[in-house]
Amino acid sequence: MKASFEFNKCTICLSDENLTWEHVLPLSIGGLLEIKSQCQICNNDRFGTSILPALKEYYPIRLAINSLRIQLPSLYNSIEHGSLYTAKDSFGKIRELIFRAGRLTTRVNKEKDGSLIYDSKEVENHIRNILNKKGMSKEMIEKSLREHSEAKTGTDLILSSGMRVKKASYSEIWQKPGPSRLDHRVIALLAYNFLCLLKGNTIFVNHFDGIRDFLLNGNMTDQVKIEEFPYTNSYAPYHRLWIESENDSTMVFILLFGSIVLKLSIKNVVIPGGNYIFIMDLLKRKIHSAMSFEEANNGEIFST
Repeated sequence: MKASFEFNKCTICLSDENLTWEHVLPLSIGGLLEIKSQCQICNNDRFGTSILPALKEYYPIRLAINSLRIQLPSLYNSIEHGSLYTAKDSFGKIRELIFRAGRLTTRVNKEKDGSLIYDSKEVENHIRNILNKKGMSKEMIEKSLREHSEAKTGTDLILSSGMRVKKASYSEIWQKPGPSRLDHRVIALLAYNFLCLLKGNTIFVNHFDGIRDFLLNGNMTDQVKIEEFPYTNSYAPYHRLWIESENDSTMVFILLFGSIVLKLSIKNVVIPGGNYIFIMDLLKRKIHSAMSFEEANNGEIFST
């Protein structure tokens, strides 16, 4: 879904180069709404390929999507793709697994005794190739493959070809923890994208220079404060973004998967008019907006 308005220059570096579409919340975690707000260098090189990929590795997000994997299978497969796990096999050995194509696969590994570890989906091809290279007859290769196929899990066997094979399964599997804290520039970027959506071209006033400087150069001032709360509630299949004003400050809240809270506070900036709440329904793939929590709770929302 794309916002109907465009900016007249890059909202981060202020370049007037051709602008590109940027997700307010990244597509990698289910973001639905795009704004044409950043130049190609900012969108791709500065942020898209450098700091934003950390979101998929952020352990609170991996815990959340694992909890929601039945409700959000496609997003679960996307986020977990390439993630590492450890497991205990039926011989008591600890193995490393990798999540690919919707399933956990065994990483090819060489043991100290020279034996090779293969995934169950690939092992028969490897047996066939090894025996072919040894010059075994077609009949012997097929016999060895049948012996392997018929062997029970947990068996250490010698095939008729003389090849030794251990057929194992996994009884215990654990996620390998990723980072438990986010680069604060990631939080600042997501919050700033939301502010750009709300403010339009008025985002270029100097009140927001502190955020832009932090994103571009990493210079944090006392005008900007960033916080994260990895678990605040039960996981749920939605993201919510809203702002609140207090005295002379504005606070941007990002609630991911109904539980993970990311917060950006900016001093000397007040955005009047309400809380401006956006809800991204990840099940129905719809965006709802409201002007207050009361409206949102009463169902008085605008669907997109």
